[in-house]
Amino acid sequence: MDSFTLLSIDVPDELIQSANMDELPDNWADEDAPQELADYGDAWSFTRSSVALRVPSALSPVEFNYLLNPEHPEFYGIVQKAQQIAFRFDSRLKPDRK
Repeated sequence: MDSFTLLSIDVPDELIQSANMDELPDNWADEDAPQELADYGDAWSFTRSSVALRVPSALSPVEFNYLLNPEHPEFYGIVQKAQQIAFRFDSRLKPDRK
């Protein structure tokens, strides 16, 4: 399996925006995500209102994912300070694709 690199990135709280659950479509967690969800992300990215968007995980109701916006003016300064961590994907977790 190919090698991967994990990045540990510290984004200041004031540069993180949380998705407004009231603005997400009811079926946002479906495997076939609705177009409105992509539109929501596109609108966030276009406004450059934050470096990161905190969104709920579709797989775990108690977890969150963070989308990063490379168009935000402070993005590259934050990423340049990222810590690289060697990462080996456990192939036992990947279903066999035939």
